[in-house]
Amino acid sequence: MKKSISPLLLSISTVGLCASVSADTTLRMAHLWPASSTVNQEIYQAWAQKVEQESDGQLKVEIYPSQTLSKADKAYEAAVNGIADIAVTVQGYTSGRFPLRNRATSWRIH
Repeated sequence: MKKSISPLLLSISTVGLCASVSADTTLRMAHLWPASSTVNQEIYQAWAQKVEQESDGQLKVEIYPSQTLSKADKAYEAAVNGIADIAVTVQGYTSGRFPLRNRATSWRIH
């Protein structure tokens, strides 16, 4: 009896594994630019469409413009905590969080 159950369990697990691999995945992308902005329409929307096209529809990017999913100053925390899968912000909102980056991108006039 055990020998007939093992192939059956193997078949069921393989079907379950294949179903989870082929399932569509939607990534949530948060950013601060307005939906009507050039940045949103010509960069982020175009990129999201390219991702979906290149993945044959298995990967989709759902864009949340205008700080609708997270506020710009909380974008990093939103990504870390799983609220957003992708978060885009500007350096000024993360001042002090990434000191090496701050040093590399700041300049001083002497």
